[in-house]
Amino acid sequence: MGSPFNGHFALGYDQQKKKYISSWIDSLSSSMMTSEGAYDESTKTLTLTGESPSCMDGSIKKHTVAHVIKDKDTSVMTMSMPGPDGKPQTAMEITYKRKK
Repeated sequence: MGSPFNGHFALGYDQQKKKYISSWIDSLSSSMMTSEGAYDESTKTLTLTGESPSCMDGSIKKHTVAHVIKDKDTSVMTMSMPGPDGKPQTAMEITYKRKK
């Protein structure tokens, strides 16, 4: 959108809830997004869901965040939200690579 983008992601495992809990904050929003979910070993995917204010209009939107482990040095995070038609629409995708 023509301006620098910075984001910070934190992830931990809540032993009481027996779920992964995450938070995300970035330079496009004034709200922190929180999510929770589970890891599927068979697909090497951590899927988190939650609700957060939209950076476009402030309305509360459901979101899904999927972290797929591609190999020991690469993972891909995809965040999706319902589009105008109610179907999931990719809002952001980030590929993480281990620095060597």
